[in-house]
Amino acid sequence: MGDASDYADVGRFLRSPEGQRALEQFRQSQLGKVINEVSFCPLSTGISVTLHFADGGHLDLTIVEQAFSIDSLRDRYGAVLEREYYADFPERKPGRRSP
Repeated sequence: MGDASDYADVGRFLRSPEGQRALEQFRQSQLGKVINEVSFCPLSTGISVTLHFADGGHLDLTIVEQAFSIDSLRDRYGAVLEREYYADFPERKPGRRSP
């Protein structure tokens, strides 16, 4: 389970230009696709759900969830999250002179 700092980082990603761009790219890649089958696969952590599209493609929702997990966001967008953190708390930025 996440905590307040996880939730805050997710919010920072969502508001960042990079986050908005990544989510819009994913959104655009899925728009207009027709789902013609849904399959399930047991995993040790739960059940994987895969959408099968009419064009022959497929989308594993477990992989999508992992790609946008907080750990993945911190790994791939660490600099973005740090920048957005200091936008929220400029007084905490290292090397900042106090008034």
